[in-house]
Amino acid sequence: MKKLFTLLFISLSAIQFSQAQLAAFMSYSSFDQPDGSPYLETYLKVLGGSAHLAKLPSGKFQSKIEVKWIFKSGEKIVHFEKYNLLSPEIAPEDSLVPDFINQQRINLPNGVYNLELIIKDFNTADKEITVTKEIKIDFKKEKVAISDIELLESFTPTKEPTIYSKNGYDLVPYADNFYPEWTTKIRFYAEIYNTLTTNNDPFIVRYYVSNSNNDAIIEDLLILKKQSAKPVNVVLAEFPIENLPSGNYDVNIEVISKENKLLAFSHVFFYRSNSMRKPIASNDFGDLDITNTFVSNITNPDTLVYLIDVLYPVSSQSEDQIGTNQMANRDVKSMQRYLYYFWSKRNPTDPQRSWEEYMIEVRKVNNSYGALNKYGYETDRGRVYLQYGPPSTSSEVHDDPESYPYEIWHYYKLDNQTNRKFVFYCPDLVSRNFKILSQTKDNFKNPR
Repeated sequence: MKKLFTLLFISLSAIQFSQAQLAAFMSYSSFDQPDGSPYLETYLKVLGGSAHLAKLPSGKFQSKIEVKWIFKSGEKIVHFEKYNLLSPEIAPEDSLVPDFINQQRINLPNGVYNLELIIKDFNTADKEITVTKEIKIDFKKEKVAISDIELLESFTPTKEPTIYSKNGYDLVPYADNFYPEWTTKIRFYAEIYNTLTTNNDPFIVRYYVSNSNNDAIIEDLLILKKQSAKPVNVVLAEFPIENLPSGNYDVNIEVISKENKLLAFSHVFFYRSNSMRKPIASNDFGDLDITNTFVSNITNPDTLVYLIDVLYPVSSQSEDQIGTNQMANRDVKSMQRYLYYFWSKRNPTDPQRSWEEYMIEVRKVNNSYGALNKYGYETDRGRVYLQYGPPSTSSEVHDDPESYPYEIWHYYKLDNQTNRKFVFYCPDLVSRNFKILSQTKDNFKNPR
């Protein structure tokens, strides 16, 4: 079972760590091989908008992150890796800095290891960020076993093998375990070992999503498949999660014999945020006890006004009105209660988690879409990004002498709609404040 952690909040499936502007996620999975040589894969994702850019001789810009991996067995260093993780090169006119990800494979025999990861933004004077974790690798040859479950952003058939290739597929890892409401699927990969030890009998693989608080199986997210014994059996699958409510969940994989005996089990935790846009009434939070919650220490009224103002892209119409009233009245206790209640409706079990994840996205759009005298979240591009997530593709034309600078954002799917586009343009050539020119989204939420 994969166990991960965070410096901001406790989690079972992803390491999130940040300092100043830099924000990153790390996760890992252990795998075995038929020859009995296990290995560990690590996945490090840096949020592009959080890393500082430096100008290259070509005129483009690039982020550089210094990375160190140290694995110890007791006091002995058994693996050390140091390298620079580079972002894609960014043209000066580009407004969106993409996230960038790195995967490493380390051969490690069965045992207990202490992992130390150290990262630093090369283009700043910020201090290094260090995280540590104990890792156990334990694959046995005498019984059926399952690897860790690797969460995926995508998978495609392999054409030319790379470090992302396994068993005929290129697997792009999903280094986080948080699934915001604009994500519609959860994808995952795992390997099953030693099924040849069961007299070559066929077996059932059952994989499903369950509520991690009470182990209740989500019936619509359950699949059973019959497989034949092989040196390595592969599980590569995806589940639709558009209608999965906010909460804590597990992806589970079971191997079941023909006698209906459980032979092996593996699971990985994830958190789903899905607001369903439930309206909030003004009397829902008037007497809410916020003692020892994340809002109790936020007492500056200007800060609270800002934290409520950034909610507009993800608020319902009634929430917009209540939030506007809260900002106008500037009552600290009432604003604290509203902010806490807003996020507790999205995530009853861990509202702080949803708030922190959203604020990372706000910081990203502030860095990428800020305009003259405007935060990024106040611009049309920033609002659309926060409301719908990043576009599937985008076209940017910023230097055509025959037209204003413009961008076309294309979403393959939005809610239950497909092939939706937003066109933004900058009419004054100076402010970088791109405004919506046209859009094809039904039930579109207009700018303020």
